[in-house]
Amino acid sequence: MTIQKISAVNTLLSIPWWISGLLAAFTIMLPELLHILDDPGSHADPNPLFGTLANVLSIGLATAFMIITLLLLWKQFSADLHRQKERHWLEFQHKPSQQNHSAPHISGAKAGENHHTPLKPTAWSLELLQAMADKPFQSLCQMLFGELNLDARLPAAHLKRSLDIELYDKETPWKLIAIAQCKIWSDPVKVCHIKALHRVMLAKKAAKAYFITSGTFTETARNHAGECGLTLVDGQRLLQLMKALSPEKSAHLLKLVTAGDFTRPDYPDRGNKLLTRKTSGSIYQVWGGTNPPRDKPAAKPETATELE
Repeated sequence: MTIQKISAVNTLLSIPWWISGLLAAFTIMLPELLHILDDPGSHADPNPLFGTLANVLSIGLATAFMIITLLLLWKQFSADLHRQKERHWLEFQHKPSQQNHSAPHISGAKAGENHHTPLKPTAWSLELLQAMADKPFQSLCQMLFGELNLDARLPAAHLKRSLDIELYDKETPWKLIAIAQCKIWSDPVKVCHIKALHRVMLAKKAAKAYFITSGTFTETARNHAGECGLTLVDGQRLLQLMKALSPEKSAHLLKLVTAGDFTRPDYPDRGNKLLTRKTSGSIYQVWGGTNPPRDKPAAKPETATELE
């Protein structure tokens, strides 16, 4: 009996909303229709109790069908809204792009010329994305997700090693729907980092995961991401997304991201740069050259699992 009731409810909730609306209109008018169709030659007085019950029953059924109509309308509206968001999600789907393996630079700087203050760019370019520091790049990704009507939040402190951004639907701010990592690496992103992000996605029970980099991905990383359903966005694809924004919005994001010192840590007055070193058990950063800056403490080595 319970299964039959559930089946009947599912059937009512699967009909088009306009049919439910017609049923509501028909049931509210049913007593009047019965009165019109009543035998005019009959001299028997109608039972007032029967008329009252018929009116109450018709009003109850009409109310039920009207509620079902409203539920069906909301269901259709939610489905349309979901399809619209799916189209926005597809904008972040990775498309193969021409990979630029040349060293990043900012247009306008002469070869061998050092600057204490980075040049302020006037337009988005791949060189700009590759020269940005980690925090401005992460802020750019966060604001870009915000343009897709998503609530992009920074994770808790103990999760910052495994992911950079948590994505929530603004209509359901308590439900995590996706996670993202935003990295500026000179070397192509390897499959081990994609596997690490996939593990975090499963642990967080997120529906999607994004790995955004200003560089490129190895072919093995791309293949594994396709198998796991992860979305990869390389520098070329990210540049396309930035240029697809309206000129006003693109200029606004450019101004916000490039405010202050937005480039990587670089100390040209001493001829040193912060270099990334890798060993079998750790990934750490050291100051290159023979003159490490005295005002910067030595970087503490961090295990590879922490960076994942």
